[in-house]
Amino acid sequence: MTREVVVLASQGGVRRFVIYLRRLRGWNQARLGQAVGRSQQWVSKFENGETEPRLSDALAVLKALESNVAIQPIVTQSRNGISDG
Repeated sequence: MTREVVVLASQGGVRRFVIYLRRLRGWNQARLGQAVGRSQQWVSKFENGETEPRLSDALAVLKALESNVAIQPIVTQSRNGISDG
């Protein structure tokens, strides 16, 4: 069994990953929309960044594409040495 491990640091990264997984599975936007109870137009807007989906929508899309998802905060170091995140 192959595991896909991807770090997504932005919504753009999520969109690109969704497109990658959708194409990998041979699905068109209409098929993905059907799997998550949305229209093909919604999937198109999601993939093109024309809409800001709720986290629950993004997770539903990734689940429909059979992707295991783990959410972790990204900790960065600021100039003064104090981390935020």
